[in-house]
Amino acid sequence: MAKRYDEPKLNKKKVFMVIFVIVLIVAAIVLFRNMSKKTTATAVPEKIVSLNYYTCFNNNKWGVIDSNGKTVLQPQYDEMIVIPNKTKKAFVCLYNVNYTDGTYDSKVVNENNETIINGYDKVEAIINKDKDNHTWYFENLLKVTKDGKAGLVSIEGQEMLPCTYDSIEPIEGIESVLKVSREGKYGLVDSIGNSIIDCEVNEIDALTEDYEDGFIVKKEENKYGLIGVDKTQILDYRYDKIFNVAGNGMYFVQEENTTKIVDKKKNKYLEGQLESVKSINSDNIVYSKDGKYGIIKTDGTIVIEPNYEDLTYIFGTYYIAKKDGKYGVIGTSNEEKIPFNYTGITYNKTGMFLRADKENFLSDVLNKNFETKITDVIVSSVNEKDSYIKVKSNSDYKYYDFDLEEKSNKEILKQNTLFLNKEKGKYGFVNSKDVVVVNYEYDDGTEQNEYGYAAIKKNGKWGAINSKGEVIVQPTLDIDDFLVINFLGEWHLAEDYNSNYYIK
Repeated sequence: MAKRYDEPKLNKKKVFMVIFVIVLIVAAIVLFRNMSKKTTATAVPEKIVSLNYYTCFNNNKWGVIDSNGKTVLQPQYDEMIVIPNKTKKAFVCLYNVNYTDGTYDSKVVNENNETIINGYDKVEAIINKDKDNHTWYFENLLKVTKDGKAGLVSIEGQEMLPCTYDSIEPIEGIESVLKVSREGKYGLVDSIGNSIIDCEVNEIDALTEDYEDGFIVKKEENKYGLIGVDKTQILDYRYDKIFNVAGNGMYFVQEENTTKIVDKKKNKYLEGQLESVKSINSDNIVYSKDGKYGIIKTDGTIVIEPNYEDLTYIFGTYYIAKKDGKYGVIGTSNEEKIPFNYTGITYNKTGMFLRADKENFLSDVLNKNFETKITDVIVSSVNEKDSYIKVKSNSDYKYYDFDLEEKSNKEILKQNTLFLNKEKGKYGFVNSKDVVVVNYEYDDGTEQNEYGYAAIKKNGKWGAINSKGEVIVQPTLDIDDFLVINFLGEWHLAEDYNSNYYIK
């Protein structure tokens, strides 16, 4: 019988210590990995934002929320609430609306639904629009009516113009003045109620979208003149028509059925030689003949023959031109600076760059020397306030400053606490030190908006996170077709972007 050796006794304390050490090591590894993927919310600084107010729509009623997504005025009105100044708790509400006869009542209320401007029959926001049909409101002025007469008050309720006018209306595209009428005659007042033109003329219109260029005025004798914003008489009341063209102190007019260019000193140029004029830039006049555009000087010298379908001045001696349905850029020597390969070209005066559009929503971006710096991208937005361009190249977002140099989102969005990042085809968010705060699990996303909220997309649905990376709306919303994806707390911007209201 073979001898059985004695087995050593198990040291339970040593085994326990070994297991304990292994558990600690594993826990440390897991913790380290988790920290590398996602920090805690407290590791992200709070984004400091201003408190602004926006119209909201829920359960077929209109109310107001703030920029944190908090309900300020419960949705209770049947008509859309207007907020002329998003920094003020002054909400213009319509009620008792009769669509048959077009009558309604209006008031301005605060967050407690208390009327804050009293003593008038109606208080209304003043709406205007630009040439591209974008609407906006006078931020610090409201129109009021009393006993059938109109006046103006400030957003705080201070009377700026007494209710003595038959009407007060904006001039399209002009921010600083309003047209007033009394007994069938028109006048002009500025934004603080000062009179520019008394109510004694038949018609008033802005010469251009820059109110400093003056106003075309028609008097009783059915002749037109031009009045400056400083009340000076720029052109006498002698013209049958003054066209909405100005430049270099010159104007395109019609007198006794003859068109001409005139200047402030009453000099006349090109009398009877022009069908129409699009712009005056220095001594170069863009004119049209038989539906085609060219450039002529005041002495009659033809700079560019009228062979183009369109000509638009941009800067220096350069023009965006259209030929055979395509756009390019030429100089006054008729040299081609950008070839006629594009479906459209626009010039950004602030950034001094050109966006040249192609088919399939793609664009090139060129500098003022006509060098192509960015190519085949979708231009998502141009932020003139912070001087950057956001583009989408293939499926990636990129940023460029106005020198058209590529920058990281951290370099551009310096006020943000989180930054959209992509890894292995998925999107997440990192902080300013590149530490992952929101894991890479989303199909798409947006950068933080000015209030700290960002959108996330998963399985074709959208949701939102706050400035700390916490999910506040699970990706459950089918809003992929919306023009802009933007959240304020649990509220998201409505599909009709121009209306600028939020829904749930």
